[in-house]
Amino acid sequence: LIKEPSLSRVKYFQNVRKEGDPILPGEGKDDAIRVVMYKGQRKSVLFVGDEIPKQEILDFYKPVSQDLSKLKVPKKVPM
Repeated sequence: LIKEPSLSRVKYFQNVRKEGDPILPGEGKDDAIRVVMYKGQRKSVLFVGDEIPKQEILDFYKPVSQDLSKLKVPKKVPM
């Protein structure tokens, strides 16, 4: 994933679990690693096992835009 041009600005971090840390939901699924992805206000949690779901990761980091003309916004704001 590091060599993927569309993910060149993605930063990777890891947390090390310590003895006594509480168990996270979904932990222990076939030795899968829990991956949390953030972009803006979006968040997604993946469990990565033997294979990395490359396409799912690429789809998450694709730019997403919203057409503001469809929103119900007042055209004039009273002053």
